[in-house]
Order: sequence, then structure tokens, then C-alpha cells
Amino acid sequence: MHKKIIVVCVVLALCVLGTLAGIAYAAANDGSGDMRLAGQYFKSANAEKPFSSSKNAQIVAEYNGHKITAETVAYQKNMNILRDTATAAKYSSDMDVIQQIVKSMILLEEAEKLGLAATEAEINEMVENAKLAYSLPEGKELLDAYCAGAGITIDEYFDLIRAQAPDVIARQKLKNEAGRQYCESHGLTYSNVNPPEGMLEAQEAYMENLFHQHEAEIQYYIGEASVS
Repeated sequence: MHKKIIVVCVVLALCVLGTLAGIAYAAANDGSGDMRLAGQYFKSANAEKPFSSSKNAQIVAEYNGHKITAETVAYQKNMNILRDTATAAKYSSDMDVIQQIVKSMILLEEAEKLGLAATEAEINEMVENAKLAYSLPEGKELLDAYCAGAGITIDEYFDLIRAQAPDVIARQKLKNEAGRQYCESHGLTYSNVNPPEGMLEAQEAYMENLFHQHEAEIQYYIGEASVS
């Protein structure tokens, strides 16, 4: 399940294209160049399957039996830079990025534990949103640029979306649930579109608390392998 770290990061980076606002923003900011570069990162990172048990993989950390490689960390760091300056600044060091990846794993584990699995309808909706994005001129330009960089077809891109949708949706459901609980306890109206004051901070605190609960299960080997 967790051997697909890199692919997960790709889908998370591109899910924003399922909204008109995301497409408009990316198009207005010359997003096609960044999308092609993101695709190139994906192609390069997956060429040697760095998340596998290859003898050549440089293991920099391990969480609960799941290995994290130097290639994965370098890839995620590049994607953070492409995403936005705030994310790049928040996860600037190799250690920061390793913890970012582990947090994603922990969120998925907790979501599965709480039974927050994606439904078939939710998975289909995510794929249809991606196809809707592609049906628009701006969306087609951006996704074609990504696919060209990644060396995949648009149908293969949609397959990636479908394959990773269950994990992406489960994590988001967990975040949403944390937001709902905060709103309920503070007498606020929950909204994922216009979150009330304090909700986003509460969600972040919830995720940080989860991470700290499992922090002892992480083994770091960054002194034994170089992360570029």
C-alpha cells in the first residue's frame, strides 16, 4: 500500500486541477511550464522505482516497516517548490520532508483505522473531476504538459488518479472529521469551503498530534545516505 509514495505525491499535487479556480490560477501563472516539470520529476523518480526494495535504493528513513528513499525525498522536495513558496519553506530540510512523507502515511493509517474509506462514488467523482478539468482548454493545456513531461498518455494519467484516489480521499475525510469535531465543540458551523476561524489551525494541530504519537516508530538513517 505505501510503496506508492511518489505516485501519491503526484496526485495530491494535481488534484487542484479538478476545480475551475485551480485551473484559472495555474493558467494565469504560466502553470504549463511547472506542470511539464512536475511530469519530468515523476518520470525521473519512477524510472528506477526508488520506493522499491532495490539494492541501489538509498534508505534515509523507515516508518513502521515502510522504507523512505533519498530519491523519494528529493522528488517531494522538488514538488514542494513547485507547489508554493509556503510549502517549500515549511518543508525545507531533508528531515522536514521525511516527516512530511511520514505524516501522510500516518494520516492514511488513522483514516483506515476509523473506517473512513473512500466509496466507489467518491472515487468516480474524483476521476470525473479530472476529466472535467481536461475538457476545458486551460485544463487540457496543463494536463497535456504534465503528461508530456511524464511520458504518459492522458488515459494513463486518469488511471493514476483512480489508483490513488482511495488514499487521497481517506486522508481528506480524516481532516474533514477533525474539522467537524472542532466546530461541534466550539459551536461553529462546519464548512470545508469557508472554514470558520480556528478550524484550519485545529486540523493542523490534530495532524501534528497524530505524528507525535507515532514519532518513536520512525527510524532515521540520513547520516548513512545522501539526500540531494
